[in-house]
Amino acid sequence: FKRLNDSAGHQSGDLLLQEVAQRLRLWASSVEGLARTGGDEFVVLLEDLSPDPAEAAAQAQRMADQVRDTLSQPYQIATHIHHTSPSIGVVLFGGADAASPNPAHSVTEIMRCGDLAMYQAKAAGGNTTRFFDPDMQVAAQERARMESDLRTAIDQQDFVLHYQCQFDQQEQPVGAEALLRWPHAQRGPIAPDRFIPVAERSGLIVPLGLWVLETACRELAR
Repeated sequence: FKRLNDSAGHQSGDLLLQEVAQRLRLWASSVEGLARTGGDEFVVLLEDLSPDPAEAAAQAQRMADQVRDTLSQPYQIATHIHHTSPSIGVVLFGGADAASPNPAHSVTEIMRCGDLAMYQAKAAGGNTTRFFDPDMQVAAQERARMESDLRTAIDQQDFVLHYQCQFDQQEQPVGAEALLRWPHAQRGPIAPDRFIPVAERSGLIVPLGLWVLETACRELAR
């Protein structure tokens, strides 16, 4: 949606939203609720699912697959053919599943759980479905904390570089590989495979990469 807006203008984006809404309206003639909540996000409300959590999840999965198939068909937008890759988040509530939000929870809470699931679907590459699980919330909170700590660490230059010598086939040193390490003051050493993905998603990889380059060049000169 964003690429279409950027490349063909907001009028084309509006046409896409109208076409998506029309397809959902035709598909969702038998469901209990359909709404656009903003941007390119839509919400479908399903009722009368099985009281068994596993069967209810299977029913919701089948419906999500139908939605994805419907929205994945090509769109004729003005003179261009456009394709989308829907990311679908599913949250079950009101049943006996302890992992689902309590029916007494607010609409805002239920929508937040659905958003977490949808972002998991996006992170998986899109064109897929993910279900809400309490572990998603824990992971989201951990990512937020990690991002906040990353910003502070970059500002305070809390990172260090280690160097691993590289050799040619004659076992002569030809250079060194710079390895970024983060010795967190409270949490101890944090492995790169934990904080690098967070830096990439948040855009912090740019200032972090600059710090690595500047530090490596400064130490090389010294």
